[in-house]
Amino acid sequence: MSDKNTISNSEQIMSKTEYAFEAVLDSAKKSAVSLIAVLAGYLIAMSNFVTGAAIGSKMVFMDSLKALIASDIFLVAICLSCGMIAFKFGVTTTVIARKVFGQKGSLILSVILALSVVCWLGTNGDTFAKMILHAVPGWPLAVGITAVILIFLWLQSSARGYKGLEIVSFLGVPAAVILSAWVIFSVLSNPENLENVVKFMPDGDYTFAQATTAGVGSWIFGAISSMDVIRFAKKKSHFLVGGFISFFFCLLVLQLTGVVCAQATGQTDFVSATAALGIAVPTLVCSFFALWTTQDNNIYSATMSIQNIIAETPLKGKIKHVHIAYGLAILAALFSITGALNFVLVFVSVLSVLLAPMPGLYLAEVYVVKSNSEKRKWNLWGLAAWFIAGFLGWYCNAHSILIPPIISGVAAFAAYIVFGKIFVKNQAEA
Repeated sequence: MSDKNTISNSEQIMSKTEYAFEAVLDSAKKSAVSLIAVLAGYLIAMSNFVTGAAIGSKMVFMDSLKALIASDIFLVAICLSCGMIAFKFGVTTTVIARKVFGQKGSLILSVILALSVVCWLGTNGDTFAKMILHAVPGWPLAVGITAVILIFLWLQSSARGYKGLEIVSFLGVPAAVILSAWVIFSVLSNPENLENVVKFMPDGDYTFAQATTAGVGSWIFGAISSMDVIRFAKKKSHFLVGGFISFFFCLLVLQLTGVVCAQATGQTDFVSATAALGIAVPTLVCSFFALWTTQDNNIYSATMSIQNIIAETPLKGKIKHVHIAYGLAILAALFSITGALNFVLVFVSVLSVLLAPMPGLYLAEVYVVKSNSEKRKWNLWGLAAWFIAGFLGWYCNAHSILIPPIISGVAAFAAYIVFGKIFVKNQAEA
């Protein structure tokens, strides 16, 4: 009886921390429908409409299509390759990072991911609050107060763990489908709009490298963080199907909706473009749920990053998932109200170039090097491979060389293997 109670208490602790430190138990794994819904829900984001509109305003339709297909294929590859690792070990993104950077080294990634989420949560709250003020004349609340309310609404599902993500995804996915269909119908129903798309000629010379970098950059965080959801998969086929549907089909549909919207109206901003099509209010309603499905996933992944930091303190396992989620929301709300986001976003945008190499590092460690650096405090050569690949990606982007995120990922894979073969061998001989 005592043993059963001990096991039960242990499972309750793991459940309350959303399995932040250990592999997800088989009893907690989710069905294929649930997994696909949550992965697709994560992709239902305003940023994907906005990215599509931004690219579509700078390239003709076929060039936009080619660039987005290329970037989405890369994102699918990241999602599925990282998903294989998450499925194999059943742990979070940042716990896997311990294998690459060591216990202390992984905290660097945890801080970057958590801070990125705080920034984008505050930014999206502020942006959507302004949308409400423009769409609803006489709105009684200030932008800052409205943003705080939105942030705490989005928090309610992520604070409840995976189950909360699942519920909101079943609302957000249909909302995004309705919005995309409405935009396409609005364009096709007006011959003039369709003609604008066909004859659209952008100003300037936006390169393929710049477009693919924008496409990958807008969702690479999500592709990596999808590991936090995929670890709940019961079968490999579940996340393979879910990853392809979400990170290619769903993502491409949202991006192309933005492209068509921008080219039909001549507006570079997605919100302004939908207003020009006469569907500003439906866009506002659908966008609320679209943002919710993304922000709750972001908060969820950020709590996993914070738990990885807490794991190095005496508080490991003592702080519930819900409490960390509320803490992140409060921090994002403070940043949004005080305007501190203007300064932090600069910092995060610089660090974002370091996310593209992560899949290459993970794959090299798990399938080739197998250094098991999670037993060490620091893995300096793993960190060196990370920063070298990040710098190379930044350089390629600055000089429009090929597809920078792919270059960065391949460089990370190669550098980690080279360093690993040298230093792991030396450690074994020492």
